[in-house]
Amino acid sequence: MTEVRGRKITRIARSYIGTPWRHQGRTRAGLDCVGLLYLVWCDLGLDPSVDGTGYGHVSDGRWLRETVNRLLVRGPSPRPGGVVLMAQGGMHPLHVGIISVLHDGGVGAIVHAHALARKVVEQDFVPALGLRPVAYYRYPEIRGQRSEVR
Repeated sequence: MTEVRGRKITRIARSYIGTPWRHQGRTRAGLDCVGLLYLVWCDLGLDPSVDGTGYGHVSDGRWLRETVNRLLVRGPSPRPGGVVLMAQGGMHPLHVGIISVLHDGGVGAIVHAHALARKVVEQDFVPALGLRPVAYYRYPEIRGQRSEVR
């Protein structure tokens, strides 16, 4: 991902700050962490038919991991505008956010739909959040083809 594209994605993600949190929401009236990724996806001009809401409030992480692995491109390290898949403690991945700032080669801050704050926020990514990075991704480039839908 180029630095320019990373800044564009971060700018788009930040445009959702303050949007209310709503489980499985997919509009500016309310969204969850997957909804934020989806709306940024659409704002980038990618195929909107890839959305899915096959997950509950409490998840074992399989749906989220499979969806992110299917739609995004896995990368070796964090990049602004990239996506971080996160877990809490030793649990399965339960959350995703868009990396907005790097710090010492790692994730410095993320834009994400924060269920407890009940809105989309940008906040420092610190151990106090109780989340740990599981994997890093980036949005695919637009190639003029429809994304694979399963």
